[in-house]
Amino acid sequence: MSPATSPPSPRLRSSLRAYAPVLIFAAAVTLARLAYLAWFSPYQLSEDEAFYWEWSLRPDWSYATKGPGIAWAIWLATHTLGTTELAIRAVPALAAGIATLALGALTTDITAHAVGPSSASNNHRPTRAGLWAAALYNLAPAFQATALLCTIDGPYFACWALAAWAAWHALTRRSLFAFAALGFAFAVGFLFKYTILLLPPGLLLFAILHRSRLSLHPRWALGLALAALIAALGLAPVLIWNSHHDWQTVRHLLGHAGLKGGDITPRAPTEGEAFLGQWTLELLATQAGVLLPVLPALIAAAVWSLRRAGPLFARPAPTAFLLYTAAPVLAFYVLLSLRAQAEANWPLAGYLTLLPLAALWLTEPFEPIRLVRFAKHLAIVAGVITLACLLRLDLLRAALTPLSPTLARAVPVQRVIGGQQMAADVDARRARLREATGLEPLIIVDHYGQASRIRFYLQDRAVVFAAQHRLGGRKVQHDYWPETSLDQPALLGRPAVLVGSTYAQWAPAFDKVMPTGSLDGETKKNREAFDALGYRGFKPFASSPATTSTKLTP
Repeated sequence: MSPATSPPSPRLRSSLRAYAPVLIFAAAVTLARLAYLAWFSPYQLSEDEAFYWEWSLRPDWSYATKGPGIAWAIWLATHTLGTTELAIRAVPALAAGIATLALGALTTDITAHAVGPSSASNNHRPTRAGLWAAALYNLAPAFQATALLCTIDGPYFACWALAAWAAWHALTRRSLFAFAALGFAFAVGFLFKYTILLLPPGLLLFAILHRSRLSLHPRWALGLALAALIAALGLAPVLIWNSHHDWQTVRHLLGHAGLKGGDITPRAPTEGEAFLGQWTLELLATQAGVLLPVLPALIAAAVWSLRRAGPLFARPAPTAFLLYTAAPVLAFYVLLSLRAQAEANWPLAGYLTLLPLAALWLTEPFEPIRLVRFAKHLAIVAGVITLACLLRLDLLRAALTPLSPTLARAVPVQRVIGGQQMAADVDARRARLREATGLEPLIIVDHYGQASRIRFYLQDRAVVFAAQHRLGGRKVQHDYWPETSLDQPALLGRPAVLVGSTYAQWAPAFDKVMPTGSLDGETKKNREAFDALGYRGFKPFASSPATTSTKLTP
């Protein structure tokens, strides 16, 4: 039989059989999500989703606050499927499917390594563990949300999971190809979110502390060089863009961290915050909320792995690999919270390799059965309930309103409703101003996200200007695009529909500003709209930035 027609090796056939259940599970969940997004989702685009869509209209090397990954992905999706909500949200749905497969496969491989040669008692454990890891990823509220909303996190998680899986093969399976896969996953991940830089320190720590137990390809140095070269390609677009734009991304990240040189003035913690570590406590509390259904399993698995001194540590330390890859990102954000207020989603990548650890514990035959059953049942029941609520937050809010209006208002459905109604109202206001003045009105909004969301739902998708920086806020991507610059001479003298901010802030830029009440569909209290005549332009601020808050959109 020729090499071209020779059957797969026994090891490859065994791996494919082990991965098959996880692959089927990942495909089924992905198809279900796409069906929901196509026919059952009641949600409109959020501000961040619309903002990233607007990036995709102008493909570039990078952008002011993030890498180009999300813009490139949305560009590909919308050019393939059309400019629709479904096309944009297909990106996170497919990314979640990849993350599910990668975590399940990584867990399958690590469990097979941990339990050693198959026996009657453990020959199905790797497959069961892989399925549990895949299920846990899809049961945690935070990962459910990032699979439905098009932010940078979903693709970033997929790249992190793929990189961890490739690293395991590179370090323990004598795979030269795995080094290239590791470099590729890292490079793509960096284009979505820069904190993938926190993955290599954990891998390096594992390689150093367990170097005597590694199983490397004889030409591993070549593989490592190849991985580094491919990874560097992912850094290049961001570096190229920033070198031509005063290193705006660096200043943005410094601003997030509350450090000097950032694009906002750091706010020092109050005496109470500094003493109590309030921001750190807030971060820890939010982590419990976003992981609630799987949290007991994660905690029990971490305690179990740290106390256990059996086969999982005797072989090339698969448990240590999972802990070391998780530790740097989790520790980084805990330390950051001592200085700046962190968002709940920032540390989530650290849990990706703790989910396989939880799956190992859930399939451990020697653990107390009651505790394992409790963790399993809680993860499934609470996860399914959370998913049901997440899929229809509008119905949840309606059901809670008669019982507790305060609790109902806490349901964050307002972030994904109202966009179409607001844009329709803006269209109507534009038409009235156009008829009254004979000029094409501008649309100027006080926030970049709202500006992009209104533009997406406008009938003609006309340019919407974001005045955030002109009103004293941070510089945003709109300030870098010529067509969204408010300094264009051609704009002078034109009327405008203004959204947000106050009369006092708009008045210096126009001959006349008239309050007209909130837009239809507006979900923010006291957010008004205005009609304005005779655009005169904004005067530059003497110093920028003016804001001092460290709680920022991630």
